[in-house]
Amino acid sequence: MIGLFSGAYSKLILAGIVLAAIIGYGEWRGHTRYNQAVALWSAKYNQRENDLIRASMAEADRQRKANEAAKALEAERIAQLEADNEKLSQLIKELSDEADKDPAADSIVLSPSARLRINKVR
Repeated sequence: MIGLFSGAYSKLILAGIVLAAIIGYGEWRGHTRYNQAVALWSAKYNQRENDLIRASMAEADRQRKANEAAKALEAERIAQLEADNEKLSQLIKELSDEADKDPAADSIVLSPSARLRINKVR
């Protein structure tokens, strides 16, 4: 009777070992595929992050250059306005000095020289 059980038990043990091996291989294969998927998605994620950083840096550089160009244009325009303002101030001073010397300054109507001074400002 021991021989009967020993053959059945040995087949059962062998079947258990084969089943454990199959399960172990399946687990190992599952972990391998999982690790491969993690590596693939990590690489894609890192690439996307790097692309976003590069795009962000490029946009910041573009904005910096645009701001520098706008500031240069602004400085040029301010300098032109200051020069125009200085010319206008000089013209007003000259015309004011002429008006102070005009003998017809006290009259009710505009003198011909006053009209000429007004027309110079236009």
